[in-house]
Amino acid sequence: MVRLLGLVWLVLMAVGCAEDVTTRIAVGPSASSRYGLVQDAVDAINEEIGEDVFELIAITGDRPSHDWAPVVIVDELADGVGAEVRHSDDGLQICITTRTNVVQLAHEFGHAAGLEHTRSYDNLMFRSATKLGLNQAQRKYLRQMREP
Repeated sequence: MVRLLGLVWLVLMAVGCAEDVTTRIAVGPSASSRYGLVQDAVDAINEEIGEDVFELIAITGDRPSHDWAPVVIVDELADGVGAEVRHSDDGLQICITTRTNVVQLAHEFGHAAGLEHTRSYDNLMFRSATKLGLNQAQRKYLRQMREP
């Protein structure tokens, strides 16, 4: 399963159809008050993976890049969700509110790295996740995301 996901991703990247994916999470000015939450979410997902795959960096602005996904605070998100990944021509942006929790943010990190929703309620990538669990295929995929 992981090989198939990785192969599909590589093919899409080769033809220019895949969305940006990243494991570099950035905190800029708008989210500096939530730095601790972002650090906790990075630590939590890395612990679940068993390796330091996600990296937290500080940036001076909030603009997306193809090299990182900045976390930004917004007033509200659609349907009352706690966090979401937004895609633009410049890259990914992870939007949070003042009510976002560690699991919601770690879930969005999974999306930023290319993981999709799962039907398993005890999985981090469940649509309304309440737990940090990842399955073996997800862990393997994320470990392969590490930049050499």
